[in-house]
Amino acid sequence: MVPAAIILILIVRKFIHIKEEEEKKLQQQQSKVQKSKLGTEYCCVFTKIGNEQEYFHHHHNGAADLSMHDNNNNNLLKKIDIKGAITLSATIISFLMALSYLENIHSMTISDFVPTVILSIVSIASLTLFIIVERKISTKVKAAKKIPTSSSSSSMAATDSPLIDLNLLANRVILLNNISLMILGITMFMVYQSISVLVRSPTPLGFNGNAISAANVQIPFTIIILVVSVSAGIIISKFGNIKPSLVGTIISTFGFLCLFLFHSSELLISANLAIIAIGLTLTRVGNWNILLEYTLKDSIGISLGMTAMLFFVGMAVGPAIASFYMQSNQISINGSSISFPSLESYDMIFITAFFISVISIALMLVLKKKMSNIIIRTS
Repeated sequence: MVPAAIILILIVRKFIHIKEEEEKKLQQQQSKVQKSKLGTEYCCVFTKIGNEQEYFHHHHNGAADLSMHDNNNNNLLKKIDIKGAITLSATIISFLMALSYLENIHSMTISDFVPTVILSIVSIASLTLFIIVERKISTKVKAAKKIPTSSSSSSMAATDSPLIDLNLLANRVILLNNISLMILGITMFMVYQSISVLVRSPTPLGFNGNAISAANVQIPFTIIILVVSVSAGIIISKFGNIKPSLVGTIISTFGFLCLFLFHSSELLISANLAIIAIGLTLTRVGNWNILLEYTLKDSIGISLGMTAMLFFVGMAVGPAIASFYMQSNQISINGSSISFPSLESYDMIFITAFFISVISIALMLVLKKKMSNIIIRTS
């Protein structure tokens, strides 16, 4: 991945940029669009931005938003949050490694727990340092935005860009939305990885399939995601963001429960994956649009990047949890030296995904209430 990442960085650096004249024209076009629409406009992919965003922008952005628009060009090149990247990487890596050491928990001795304890301490310490670093940078950003625009203060406004902007997470809607998306990443990749192992494991611990049969079982999941991703935009443009997201979370939770109860055949697994795909896609599209709807316009890029990173963290944690269950519950067949995950390990994976999704439903209900309160105050 490193060569591909380097090539992409070079391409972005060379071709992706906005000149001052183009940015001014873009701002003028946006202002004309806002004036021509009566209270509602559509942003990105079927994102419905109504009175909620109007209220949020007027009451939370104020004059600071207007003053910062003139400095956007000067703030394009911001300092990279190296300290935040290092401490967050250390937190995630040490946590996943500690979880990996616990995979052999049934045969571990006291001395075997030493690496797990050390890595856990490193993870906690790194997380603490990460929060301290991000809080410091976020405070600088908040202070810089309060400075009136002038030639002497433009350099002060060009402060570091935090990896996790705590100022944005102070908004409960954005915070709950980010947690929901991270949970989605955990549950999706926890199950997605496990299915291939289950299909390819020999009977009676699996279906004794090959790579093709494993792909065939997951084809409905992929097709449903493709279809629902397109139709979800139409649904959201009609019903708003929160209702489809909540319904999607309920559907995916029901799918995880069905997968836990019924996974004795490849057909049942495919059917349950299709249900899960419907729910996950509705939730994902709705949550990303909620993020765009309730983020200040001058912070949308930062907010999207931050949320994507948290989503990827969930995608990394999910497979680690699944592999923990599979590795700690191994069974050999007919005295063979090769062992495979037991059937109980898949039960644990599916039921864990179900309970985590239940938490996500609770988050979405709280999110729905907070968004309703904003609508009431707007009207």
